[in-house]
Parts: sequence; structure tokens; C-alpha cells
Amino acid sequence: MKDIKRFFPVSPLSDRRIQIAGLGVREGMPGGFVSRPRGTGDYLMMYFHTPAQIQSRRGEEEVPTDSFYMWAPGEHQFYGCAEEFTHSWLHCDGDRVRRFYQTVFLKGGSLVPMPSPRSFLSFLEGVYEEILGNSMADDIIVENLLTNWMRDLNRHASGRMEYLPERLRLVRDFINEHYTEELTLGQLARLANWSVAHFSEEFRRHLGDSPINYVIRQRMQHAVYLLQDIHLSVTEVAARVGYENLYHFSKIFKRSLGESPRAYRRRHGFGAS
Repeated sequence: MKDIKRFFPVSPLSDRRIQIAGLGVREGMPGGFVSRPRGTGDYLMMYFHTPAQIQSRRGEEEVPTDSFYMWAPGEHQFYGCAEEFTHSWLHCDGDRVRRFYQTVFLKGGSLVPMPSPRSFLSFLEGVYEEILGNSMADDIIVENLLTNWMRDLNRHASGRMEYLPERLRLVRDFINEHYTEELTLGQLARLANWSVAHFSEEFRRHLGDSPINYVIRQRMQHAVYLLQDIHLSVTEVAARVGYENLYHFSKIFKRSLGESPRAYRRRHGFGAS
């Protein structure tokens, strides 16, 4: 979902704890600055996809790419860039939003770096779909979306969260879709556009295991699921998770789970074929 910009003269939510006045997703702005000395009378959440400048409680700040900020009612809403910039935003109000601002955002003090916009965009798109996709928006669903977003932002504001780099996310998703195929370390490193050594180091640091062990783990998890089907032989299970050699499959399965595929089947009562 891209380039959403929608204002609501009257909030589509009946619960006064959360009121929505407008939202935008990846809105492109021409060069220049927005300056509202008294704000807009509500809370304004904003994610900057590109560099910009803002006026925060700390004064004028340079905003790096992928940063989040939130203004309270009555605060000077000043933001922009001399050149074109892109941002996503939400105008909202209500007791629930006020508690969010006081207990979550203020802990961050100022700009909150967020290396990926996914959680905020997912939140905005979820709110948008709930409001526009139904004849009557469900206040509880919107509140739950806000709660989940609050928890995610709190992890970033407290420094307890480190996002998976986009290139590693790409490799992980590729493995999850193609783990039954023959995958090499060099192939995965090229996909990340890193050297094999650097890729292996970063993969282990962020995902807790080597790339090849990660592939094996996906295969073994799938094998465990397939072994529950008594109509499949162990040989067929091996082939379906990427092993043409039954002995090799059995060896890796035993090393991973502590017993052979046939022993696993017998112990769990799935048959002995």
C-alpha cells in the first residue's frame, strides 16, 4: 500500500479514548517547511523515510532517514527539508493516545531511530483498512493496533531492539521459500551483496546461527511435520526437504534431533515405514 493521504473531519471511531483525524502513508512532499506554531490541537506521529529537519523539545534537529517523532497538542509542529522528502504520519487524540505519548514516547526524549518503517506502516495500513474497509470501524481493533505499535516503539526508545538489516531479511525470506533446493553459502552471500566471510558473520550475529545451519533447521522442521503422514516413506520425506540421499538425510536428522527418522516415527506412533 502506497501514497495514502486521508483526513477525517469527524473521527470514524465512536470511542473517545482514540480519535483519528487523518493519516498518510509514504506521502511525498516538495522542498520546504511546514510550520504550525500552535500545532493542530491533536497528537501528530511522524515517520521520516528521508532526511529532514524538525523543531523538537530539544530545539532544531537534523532528522536522519528512518526516524520517528511525535508532537503533543499545542507544540510547534515544524518539519521539512529544503529538497523533496517523504514521510508517513497520523493525526490522533484521546486518553489512550495521551497515555501512549506520556509512558512510551517521552521515554525516548526526542527522535527515535527506527531502521525499518514496517511496524509503523503496518499500524497505519491496519487502521486505514479497518476504517475504510468496514461500514463501521471497530474501536477495539484500532486500540489493539495502537497497543502493538506502542510496544514496538517502546523497544526502540529504550534501546532494547535491533532490527534485522534489510539485506539479511531478504536472505532469510529467500531461504524460507527455497530451503528444499540446493543452496550454497556463496549464493546466499551474493544475494546479500556481501563477501562470504562478512555475510556469515552478520548472519550469525543477527540470527544466532550459521546460514547453512539455518537452512538445515528449516529442512528438519519440515521433515518432522512430514513424518507425521504415515502415507509418506522416509525416503519420500527426505526428497521433499531436499535430500536425494537417504543416508545423508538420516545422518543429519539424527544429529539435529538425537534420533533417526524411523526412531522418531516409532516413538511418536506415526508408523515405522
